[in-house]
Amino acid sequence: MGGLRKILRRLKNKSSSLLISLFVSFLIIIVTLASFNFFSIAFSKSNVRNEVIKYNTTNLNNTTERYEKHFEMIKNLMFHFHSSDHVQFLEKSQDKRNYWITYQTYRDIGALLNNHLLYMDNLILYFKKDSFILDKDTSSNADIYFSKFYSSDNYPVDYWENLLEEKFSSKLLPAVYFFEQDIRNTPRLVGRSFPFLVKNSFQNNFYMIAMINADQLFNNFHNSINDHFHILDPSGQLIFSSGQGSADSIPILDNSSNFTKHGGNYYFHKTGEITGYTYINVIPDSNISVHKRMNMTLVTLLVLSVVISIIASILFSIRLNSPIKNIADSIQHLNKNAPYRSKIKEFDIISSGVTQMMQLNRDIHEDLNKKNVLLKYYAYTSKLKNIHSHIHELKHMVLSKKPYLLILFEFTIKKTMLDKTELKQRWTYFIKEFIDYKVSQAYEDSLTFQIEENQVLSIVTAEPNRLNETEEILESMKQVFDHDREHSFFTISVSTIYQDTLDLNAAYGQVLELNKHRSFNDETQIILRSKPNKDSYPKLSSQDMELENNVRAGNLKNVTDWVYRILMHMEKRDLSANQFYTLSEEIINKVLRVLYSLRINTEPLGDPLEQLRDCHNPAELKAFFERFLAHAIECIDHHKDKRDHIIEFVYDYLETHYAEDITLDLVAEKLNISGGYLSTYFKEKTGRSFIDYVNEVRVNKAKALLKNSNLKVQDVAIQSGYLNMNSFHRMFKKFTGNTPNQYRRNADC
Repeated sequence: MGGLRKILRRLKNKSSSLLISLFVSFLIIIVTLASFNFFSIAFSKSNVRNEVIKYNTTNLNNTTERYEKHFEMIKNLMFHFHSSDHVQFLEKSQDKRNYWITYQTYRDIGALLNNHLLYMDNLILYFKKDSFILDKDTSSNADIYFSKFYSSDNYPVDYWENLLEEKFSSKLLPAVYFFEQDIRNTPRLVGRSFPFLVKNSFQNNFYMIAMINADQLFNNFHNSINDHFHILDPSGQLIFSSGQGSADSIPILDNSSNFTKHGGNYYFHKTGEITGYTYINVIPDSNISVHKRMNMTLVTLLVLSVVISIIASILFSIRLNSPIKNIADSIQHLNKNAPYRSKIKEFDIISSGVTQMMQLNRDIHEDLNKKNVLLKYYAYTSKLKNIHSHIHELKHMVLSKKPYLLILFEFTIKKTMLDKTELKQRWTYFIKEFIDYKVSQAYEDSLTFQIEENQVLSIVTAEPNRLNETEEILESMKQVFDHDREHSFFTISVSTIYQDTLDLNAAYGQVLELNKHRSFNDETQIILRSKPNKDSYPKLSSQDMELENNVRAGNLKNVTDWVYRILMHMEKRDLSANQFYTLSEEIINKVLRVLYSLRINTEPLGDPLEQLRDCHNPAELKAFFERFLAHAIECIDHHKDKRDHIIEFVYDYLETHYAEDITLDLVAEKLNISGGYLSTYFKEKTGRSFIDYVNEVRVNKAKALLKNSNLKVQDVAIQSGYLNMNSFHRMFKKFTGNTPNQYRRNADC
């Protein structure tokens, strides 16, 4: 029994030593951190598959939504175009075709295709009477058109003819590659397109085909970690695939889930609510397995880190314990005069201090009461420090429990002050200081700061019974702001009362939303939460062609009257400034779109959207539209009858196809005229031959490349449309007087 008691006493003494205590403390920290990391890795490993599935499901939902909206938009646009006056006239008068209406329809097609966001490469009109085809570039016979300009093995000429007998109103055909045959019958890839058909299901004499660029839709709408993507129609037919694949390679999809696992792939699928098409993203299982391998790597690194940490803890504990143990031994042996020396500076200082204290204790026998007083002093100091360290936390806890509201001051500076930068900066500074002074006077706990160039935000503690007082304070500030109405005006929005500081973002969003309800005038306005919602403003219907037709016709009076009616309607309803600006932007964009379709330079108009923002009341807005519309109609009047449609087509075609093999007969065929007639007509109208103009365009393109790039002369020739270097040098010298190398040297000088 005595021996056992001795062993237990020894173990107790060792367990209470500094070395063991330090090591155990470090070990507890290491185990705690390791446990947390192991738990995090295990949790991540179990949830990574769900996260990957959620991520890919979200991507496919976004892709599906974009495709569905686009197909529906194309459908509505095609029906609208089908019902237009020009198309209806051509459909009903196939026996006696009006070529002026045909030309106008050709221009309408060009204007429609100018909208690049439609991703439409072409719009084809098929008339049964004489198999007449009209598109953006040419008119032709159906046999020639679908065998030379838009040929495809999937859709032969007979296929397009048979579609006339089918009953449908709209149909999307599978995307295929279309080719164009040049004059040497060499196929050139036009692109991969979805043919989208629209016709009257009760008639079989006419239909339209919108060629939708399938690859552009995929590049802009598809969102996934890889490019393996399919689209199936409701019958299960594959209508698009981003790579090689067929409907047979797609497994039977599990409609009860967002994905189907088959083989080594995950098939994420979504059926569109509008079209009924099924969109499929194929994700290899290897993309998920890589996360598992990453987790194993993290576990290995964590185990290695724990082992290294334990070894470092042992070494550090020994190194820390050794000098303290020696100092303790020195204290136990009071007759030891020489202090213990350590490599650690602090331990040296402690050792010297302990030695001096022991020496002093032996020499003067310091009174024990003085030591007690000193100990009490250290204790009181520690308590004071502890209280001070918590003052900030206590203050934060008290403030966070108080209700608060936000007041947003947004000011608009009129054009009279915009050019005076120094005055504007000083004015902004004084406004911020004035708001801060008034708010801090009314509320003990408040914070005011400038968050944007034209926004000052105040956060104030508030009670529900003080809301009337808040409105009175803001009314008094409004009276001050009204003195400067000639140069500026304010929008003051007040949020509801919030309790939690975590709702600060929601409160800020509320005052920003309230700002949108200000009336369209240049007075300072106070907008409270109780302000009712404004009535909706009249939307400009996409089918309402009155404005565009009057602008295109250059009828200033009708255009101005139409705009005034809309503005007067909004003014009577006292709609918001934001709604006035939104509608005005729509009107401006419609007018500019007409100018773009007529290829009129809009630079003389300046930036009308920027000029619009300088209008702060209905009178200023009306004056702006008087100037803008008059200038736009003037540009259209100057442009009328200046260009011939045949010459315009030649100019446009050469501008985009100059690098290809261009011949007179090829261009004439696209115009459905003879080469001899085109040659004579072009010479008569422009004063130069067709061949000279082709070479002039190509040489001008070559000059730009020589001047602005480091391409070799041979590459410049190829990109400009010359495959023969002798021809390139001869033509370049004919039009410039220099060889290509001489021209580049002179341009560098």
